Amino acid sequence: MKLRFTHGHVSHKFRSGASIDDTIDSIRAEKKSFDDFPPMETFRLTSAALDDVDVVSSILAKFEIAEDSQEAVKLLAKLRASAGEIFSLSNRRLFVARVLKTVGVLDKVRIQEYDFNSERVQRPQRKDDDEVEQAKWLSALSTDNMGWSVDIHSGYRGFDEPGNAVHTFELPEVTTEEGASQCKRTLRNRICQKLGVERIASHMHRGVEDTFLVDVCVPANLISKVQDVDVPSGVRAKRDHVKHRLPKEQIIEFLATRSGQSMKGKGKGKSVGKGSKGSKGYPSNS
Repeated sequence: MKLRFTHGHVSHKFRSGASIDDTIDSIRAEKKSFDDFPPMETFRLTSAALDDVDVVSSILAKFEIAEDSQEAVKLLAKLRASAGEIFSLSNRRLFVARVLKTVGVLDKVRIQEYDFNSERVQRPQRKDDDEVEQAKWLSALSTDNMGWSVDIHSGYRGFDEPGNAVHTFELPEVTTEEGASQCKRTLRNRICQKLGVERIASHMHRGVEDTFLVDVCVPANLISKVQDVDVPSGVRAKRDHVKHRLPKEQIIEFLATRSGQSMKGKGKGKSVGKGSKGSKGYPSNS
């Protein structure tokens, strides 16, 4: 996917209030379709535009960079290296599309490309914290990595970076979200240790059969190493979580003894945390 972001940061929700993560999960579960969105609005940053003195001056002013500074030289070099690339004005939709591309759900998207000098791209607008109006493309431009990725408060953060691949681990023994979160942390630590990195992108969600799944996102050349990592056992975590709890009848008997009352009988207790430990392994790529 060759579309680039104009924003450096995007909200975790759409204007409608819908969560971006929930939207991605719904599309993956085939409850929604990305085609439900209108085409993304885009424009091409051309060499002619970057040769325009006014355009260059407005970009430098936007980032508060002096025109004769070394920082200005570096920024313009990056921009000229990106000449001809397509930038999106629909940044949240682009994030969703990038993630869906990485997890293998989406390959192509519909776009509406506008000419750089079109009214749609150059339309003046003012943000709440802006004192003066700016062209729409300039007002949107806040990326610090030429649109390579975007900062967002999302469980899918990092899944939008090109060149990444995803391996999905199934947690068949886990029945609670607490247990799944614990397994996710353990799994993530094992992978980081194996790859020799401090952090990896990961996301937990429920599969079609309501089982917990953990997606791990790493550079594509490392995905084979990730596949060999053992899945943590969820049964042990569940058993350890409840082993210190007293049966209900013991609590009642203790309270009755303290108050001088006698127990006439005992009820049958419910078993908790029972289950057999399953074999470790990992599923195939999804």
